[in-house]
Amino acid sequence: MATVTGADGTPDAEVLEVLHGRDVVLWPDADAKGRAHMEPVGQRLQGIARSLRWFSWEDTPEKGDAADYLQARPDAGALRAALAAAPLIFLIFLV
Repeated sequence: MATVTGADGTPDAEVLEVLHGRDVVLWPDADAKGRAHMEPVGQRLQGIARSLRWFSWEDTPEKGDAADYLQARPDAGALRAALAAAPLIFLIFLV
């Protein structure tokens, strides 16, 4: 999940509603500010997203982000597998 609010803002629930019922992967920048930004986004997505996963990767450079990951690991299939294996932090059951 990427946001356009910058690390100091959190999208409101109305904006995040486009993700209703979807499986979402939270992928913060690899620094304290990036992680602190993504935590309230994840909280706001509870009740909207079907599931939430938290993605980080080994050997992430300080302040590393998705662009850094893709530069170091350009294999799209491996990225899909890594995202699917990210730890599940929230799941709702649709009946």
